[in-house]
Amino acid sequence: MTTCEQRRPALPKVFHVIGEIGHGGAELLVADLAIWLDGRGYETHVVVLGYAHDEVLARVGRSGVAMHRLSYSGGLARKLFALKRLLEQHKPGVVHAHLFPALYMVAALRWLAGIRSVLVYTEHSTFNRRRGRRWLRWLERAVYRSYHQVICVSEAVRCALMDWVGTRQQSQVIENGIDTSRFSTAGGWQVGMINRKPGDIVVGAVGALRPEKNYPRLVEALRHLPPNFRLVVAGGGAELETIQAACAAHGVADRVQMLGIVGDVPGLLKSIDVYALVSLAEGFGLSALEALASGRPVVYAAVPGLSDVVGGCGFPVDPTDPSSIAKGILAAAVPGADVVDRIARGRIVAERYVFERMARRYEEVYLSACSLLAGPAGRE
Repeated sequence: MTTCEQRRPALPKVFHVIGEIGHGGAELLVADLAIWLDGRGYETHVVVLGYAHDEVLARVGRSGVAMHRLSYSGGLARKLFALKRLLEQHKPGVVHAHLFPALYMVAALRWLAGIRSVLVYTEHSTFNRRRGRRWLRWLERAVYRSYHQVICVSEAVRCALMDWVGTRQQSQVIENGIDTSRFSTAGGWQVGMINRKPGDIVVGAVGALRPEKNYPRLVEALRHLPPNFRLVVAGGGAELETIQAACAAHGVADRVQMLGIVGDVPGLLKSIDVYALVSLAEGFGLSALEALASGRPVVYAAVPGLSDVVGGCGFPVDPTDPSSIAKGILAAAVPGADVVDRIARGRIVAERYVFERMARRYEEVYLSACSLLAGPAGRE
């Protein structure tokens, strides 16, 4: 008998498993979805395999969602066995994995421990360093096919995944969603929280400090802009020293403010003049959507996924060319009818991506998969 059968007709217990949890798009989706499910009456758990930001932990914990933070020490093998014990203890109906290494660890537990939960995986990005290693393709095909449902956050992400693992992989698209009211009604930060002088134009960027986010080229773009243009970056990650080195190398360190991880993103977005997301690869671009909802002009990299969301209401640039990025920022910063029109269209686009609709689609996936797994044939 499967776990889903044992709990019918009760709602399935849902476990989210993620490598780390901070203020990246995938991490915030996990936190918000877990809180929503808890409010719907699901017993919901979030398992974090590594780093977890205190503010996010506190917000999720206050909601009633159970948090499990596995130790940093001991490596992946130790965490794998700790996760195995958790799943054996709680017997969830659904285990929903996000990002690497959760992708591999949950699949491994199906192979090695025979866990009987419905397995769901969300593919959040078109960027995947592992795809540069062709010999990994056979393993990745087996890993992805261990899941009963694979969700992609955009059609671009789905196409990239199909190119890698083949068309036999069962998948569907559930686009990300936001609570637009949080951003449209937010107030700006108090004077002094951002280093700006009268007449300054502040360009903002929010996201984890990872190589694919392309922050060094965004910093370099400041060289092509007038001296009253400043950059504020909110986020944490391993690329901080690389970004600081780029600031020094291009002589713009006094025009860049690194804020670290920020809790009040809506307030930050209301305090800037232009938003820039110039990633080399982007599965969806949640932060750009938040900026659109905040009524800010958005400069975006013309890459699949991000273009699908922002195209037509933002300012597209070539993310490999700092001068192109600078031209986009200049165009977005000049007041005029074109900018006003794009901002208005951006607000309309943001309203299409409603969090509640996204969450209900995930709920449908859970319940449908549990129902199928509990049927006469099941899936072994």
